[in-house]
Amino acid sequence: MRYDKKIYFVTAGENVYDTSTGDYKQSEPVKDKCYAAVMGMSDQKMRFVYGAIRQSAVEVQLQNHYTDEFDWLEIDRNKYKPDRILMLRNKEVIYASEVL
Repeated sequence: MRYDKKIYFVTAGENVYDTSTGDYKQSEPVKDKCYAAVMGMSDQKMRFVYGAIRQSAVEVQLQNHYTDEFDWLEIDRNKYKPDRILMLRNKEVIYASEVL
């Protein structure tokens, strides 16, 4: 299995108070680059994981565990929300669906 696809674990930016305008501004999201094996999910696996067929669902496999907190994944400039995370002995599997 090749872990050759660049993915980003993204944490949303924090709300920062701007004293000159009196408004809150959201800072830039923090991205952490990682390499993974990204595969589309078969209909059978989608029924097993979600109970129904979903469009644009992927399976992401990492060689090691990702231990930091994150809000969403970015794969090929598309936003994916993690639906299920499996921590296996030596690797991690994330089932994610695209946010449209």
